[in-house]
Amino acid sequence: MEICVLRRVLSPHLTYSLALSSPVRLASTLVFSLPVCACALAQGANVDLATGMRLEEAYYAQLLHTKDRREGLAAFAERREPCYMGE
Repeated sequence: MEICVLRRVLSPHLTYSLALSSPVRLASTLVFSLPVCACALAQGANVDLATGMRLEEAYYAQLLHTKDRREGLAAFAERREPCYMGE
């Protein structure tokens, strides 16, 4: 089984610039999931595994039926960049 996560090779200078810009670009597309993830991390940081799994399931359920989730799955299946709308 082979897994490839490398998307492109950059010079060290470009890598640094891209690393600084990526979180801003990423955060702007995660309207629903970013706050939910933040809550899940904050609440799940100091609990046992079983409680953490229940928290994860509860927070995931909030995102399960969003249009953005469906768009992400469709984009992945079609091998294209997703176009999230915040819905």
